[in-house]
Amino acid sequence: MIVSRSHRIPIFQDIGPGAALRLREVLEEHGLLFAHPLVATGRSATRRFGEQLREQWSFPSCTPVAIGSNREPELGPVRRAAEENACDVVIGVGGGTVVDVAKLAAGSAGLPFLAVPTTLSNDGIASPISVVRESAGVFHRSLGTRMPLGVLVDLDLVRSAPLESTLAGFGDLLSNLSALRDWDYARRVAGERMDSFAALLARTSAEGLLSTAEKLAAPKEAFSVEVLTRLAEGLILSGIAMEIAGSSRPCSGAEHLISHALDAAGSGRPHGVQVAFCTVFLERLDGESEVLENACRRLGLPLTVEELGITPEAFLRAVRQGPSMRPGRPTRLDAMQDLCQESLERALRPATARS
Repeated sequence: MIVSRSHRIPIFQDIGPGAALRLREVLEEHGLLFAHPLVATGRSATRRFGEQLREQWSFPSCTPVAIGSNREPELGPVRRAAEENACDVVIGVGGGTVVDVAKLAAGSAGLPFLAVPTTLSNDGIASPISVVRESAGVFHRSLGTRMPLGVLVDLDLVRSAPLESTLAGFGDLLSNLSALRDWDYARRVAGERMDSFAALLARTSAEGLLSTAEKLAAPKEAFSVEVLTRLAEGLILSGIAMEIAGSSRPCSGAEHLISHALDAAGSGRPHGVQVAFCTVFLERLDGESEVLENACRRLGLPLTVEELGITPEAFLRAVRQGPSMRPGRPTRLDAMQDLCQESLERALRPATARS
C-alpha cells in the first residue's frame, strides 16, 4: 500500500533588497491576480510603507488597517475591513505582531495571506501558527491557521529594523537544535511520532545559520545581505517544517517553555533572544555547546545571564517552572527537575569561564 500526503506551503518566496516593491510583478509571474487586497500594517513606519506599496501597485484597495498589538481584539477590525470591502487577499506588512494577527484574521475569513515581514524576528513569517495574547494578561496562545500564499522579504526594510529584532530571529532559528532534541525525547519516552522530513528541514535551516556564523569576524557582519538572506531562508524553512509536522515540535521545545516562564515573570528581552540563551544552557547540560556558543558569540547573542539581563536565581526558577507552561508536552525539562543546583548553575557559565 502506497501512502501519500499533501501540505500547503507558500507558492513563492522572494528575498532581496527592494523585494517588497516587486510584489505585483511576482504575483503576476505566478498567475496570482488580486483585485481587492487588504493591506494590514503596524501603526507607524510600516503603515506609511504599506500605503506607499498600495499606491505603487495601483490596486483599488481599501485604506490600510493598522495593527497595534497581538491581542485577540485586534483580529476583529482586520476581518471586518476584509468583509466590508469584499477583499480577496490580506497582505501583512510589518513585524511579527502584524504578520501573526493578519495571518490569523485572513485564515478565519477564508482569504489567502501574503507575508511582507519588515523584521526577521521569528519563524512565524511562513508558519501555520499565529501567536496571540489574551485581552487581559501576558500569556500567549499559539493558534493554528493557514500558511502564507507567498513570502517577500525586503532586505532593505529588514536591515533598518531594530537590532534586537534581528538578534531574536537568529535565536529563534538556532533554537531548532534544542527543539529537535526534545522531539526525539518525546518520541522515546512518550511514543510521539517524529516526522523525519520535518526534522530534516528544521535541522538543516539551523545548521545553515551555524555554518554561516562561523565565517563572521565580528557581530556587525551578521547584518550583511548574505547572512540576512540565510536567516530569512531558514525561518521560512522552519515554518514549512511545522506545516509538515502538524505542530510546532520541530521548532519549539524546552527552550521555548523556559522563555515563556521568563515572560510570565516579567522579563523584558525579545522571545528569540531568550530562546537562544535557553538553547545554549540546555546544550551545556548535554555537554555539546561549543559550536553553538561560538556561533552565538559571533552573532552577538548573550552567553551569560548578566548579558541576558537576569539573575541566575530568576533564570533557574524559570527552568523549574518551564513544564507548567505547556502541561502534557514532554521535554527534557521533565528529566532535569531532579538535577542538583550545582549542575544547573554550572550550565549558566560559558565553557571558557568554567574552572
